[in-house]
Amino acid sequence: MHRPLLPAAALLAATALIHPASAQPAPTQNPGAAVAAPSGAPSAAAQGMRVSTADFIQRVQLSDRFEIASSRLAQQQGGAAAVKNFAAEMVRDHTQTTRN
Repeated sequence: MHRPLLPAAALLAATALIHPASAQPAPTQNPGAAVAAPSGAPSAAAQGMRVSTADFIQRVQLSDRFEIASSRLAQQQGGAAAVKNFAAEMVRDHTQTTRN
């Protein structure tokens, strides 16, 4: 692995630990239905579990930090102008959501 990719790889690994639900498939047309998780156990939604507001805010802030850091890396190392422009939008948007 090239050295410039190590920080991005570390951020990606950290995000996978922070956002295990991001690997879950999107909800179905009937989100209230009891759906089994891939393991066969009822999903968190089916069990009536909820994420606390504080936990949700913390996860969003961590996600924003990752998006900002990875987008800054793309701005520095991206080759195409379109990549750098999109990265600039990501930095702007995720910085804004962190402030709100």
